[in-house]
Amino acid sequence: MTKANGRNFSGATLPDLFAGRIQIYMSSLSSLTQHIRAKSLTPLAVTTRERNAALPDLPTMIESGIADFDVTQWQGVLVTTGTPAAITTRLQRDIANAARVPAVAAHFASDGSTTVAGTPAAFQIALAAERKRWSSVVRRAGLKAD
Repeated sequence: MTKANGRNFSGATLPDLFAGRIQIYMSSLSSLTQHIRAKSLTPLAVTTRERNAALPDLPTMIESGIADFDVTQWQGVLVTTGTPAAITTRLQRDIANAARVPAVAAHFASDGSTTVAGTPAAFQIALAAERKRWSSVVRRAGLKAD
């Protein structure tokens, strides 16, 4: 995915990929599934530890020979610190209920997405783990923000 000034340019990158101006591209499976199914893109591997149910024949990066490669794209709902617990509890419950509606889950599954309706505490733990993981990667690579 290409980003500049905080803006996502994955949609703008696809024409360059289709035209052959770039040869390889990594993005979310959900944004590319329709192109893979239409055979306008050839997938190489998924970046998750497990194969994806939407494209079960597509190997993982680990299966392709890149040890310990496990990158999962996720999205979450965040609220401002100090939001009353009653509101966060209700939001979490309503979002979890919506994620369990069969038509909603089927829609996400059709493009390779998986819905996880966890608790705010579980999400905080997951965020802390992601922060730790990627901070380590940034430090080891010597990356600096502009």
